[in-house]
Amino acid sequence: MGRKVFVSYKYSDGRDCKDRIMLKLNNQGNVYKGEKGFNDLSSYASSTIKSYLSDMIYNSSVLLVVISPTVSQSDWVDWEIGYALRNTSRDGRASKRNGIVCVIQKDYYTGSSSWAYDYKGDVYEAYLPRRIVQNMQETYGGLSIFERPNRDYCVIVTESTFMSDPQKYIERAYERSCYPYIYPIVIK
Repeated sequence: MGRKVFVSYKYSDGRDCKDRIMLKLNNQGNVYKGEKGFNDLSSYASSTIKSYLSDMIYNSSVLLVVISPTVSQSDWVDWEIGYALRNTSRDGRASKRNGIVCVIQKDYYTGSSSWAYDYKGDVYEAYLPRRIVQNMQETYGGLSIFERPNRDYCVIVTESTFMSDPQKYIERAYERSCYPYIYPIVIK
């Protein structure tokens, strides 16, 4: 069964990966919730952008975050993650928090996602958006990111692995969003 998926990415270095993912998702029965007809948001006020993005995220069930070399520097991606983690009500209709899957994009030259991993095969926390790391720290205290059960509330996967079976990882993220015992979630 397809899910409504919003793809969050840093435009300067994540859009090619986003485009590859969109093509794959559209062929898998998922509904991409993205910037249809509203590509360049740079000339709009922050409040207009937030209103537009919040509508799309509200109507999705999974937030897919493209992990690119500079995504951790994006305030917009961080805001989108925070919004996706909220339980929100509008006009008597409730939207629970989204599942989150982080897809580590492959390098343009090598075709590998190894740029984001250390020698032990663990993802460098510095490449993950602040809110992802902060939630993992809040939930599991002093445990390192790799000692935490199931890597916490979100799924982290390489682009190649994700593309081999996107529905598997989207469903896994959605299922984790339903776990009642994963707290606290930082949404500020």
